Amino acid sequence: MRIRAAATALTGALALTTLTGPASGPVAAAQGPGASTRITGVDVNGGKDIVVGSTAKKHFTMSVRAEDSAGIRDAYAWLWRGNSAEHIDGMLYPDTNEGSCADTAPGAAVCTLRFTVDPTLDLQGSNHLAGEWQLYVEATARDDGYASDDRYRTVRLKRAARLATDAAPEAVRPGKPVKVTADLRRADWNKGRDAAYGGQRVTLQRKDGGSWTSVKSLRTGAGGEATVTVRPTRTTTYRYTYGGTSTTAPTTSAPTTVAVP
Repeated sequence: MRIRAAATALTGALALTTLTGPASGPVAAAQGPGASTRITGVDVNGGKDIVVGSTAKKHFTMSVRAEDSAGIRDAYAWLWRGNSAEHIDGMLYPDTNEGSCADTAPGAAVCTLRFTVDPTLDLQGSNHLAGEWQLYVEATARDDGYASDDRYRTVRLKRAARLATDAAPEAVRPGKPVKVTADLRRADWNKGRDAAYGGQRVTLQRKDGGSWTSVKSLRTGAGGEATVTVRPTRTTTYRYTYGGTSTTAPTTSAPTTVAVP
């Protein structure tokens, strides 16, 4: 699977020569011949956002459900982002040119496609591509009937975030001050590494035997850090949470415990 970021319009013939995938770019919803093929549903990544870090490959699947009285032979799908089908900034194609299809009922099938995103290759220099992508999907019947839709639904591709919590000191007498610090970073696809993420609201939570409760919400500084001073009266565990944005995934830090004898 490949992605290409383009500064100019990308359409059918150009897609054929510069991108791995079908011979044309997205087209309007269509059927033919016979007009009996129907796409009845598409599941992308188990219904979750596609979250990609700075270096690790991201694998996910897409399942296309379709129906035709003649039976379903194949299905195909890919993701694209741009102002329109004639002005595309990027495409994400599956690892193979055909889905793995299994009949679920007479005339109905589910076809599975597997995707691999390598941020060091596919998303290099492409922070601007985080956000909402369009889903193109097509299904082909055994009698060559087909259905396709270039805007079947939208899918979010997000930059991964990571959050760390540090408490100092880690052992105090009851009521003594402890500084609990958050360190928020997110994937920077432009630079191929995680970078500090400032100006974001994080929430300090505590647990001292029961469930997690929120202590305070505050924004990270330019270096991605935020600090709250607490005064535990008994051994308490702390963590920070981050709710994410339309382009960055939410995350929760590993907990850290302050011992109070």
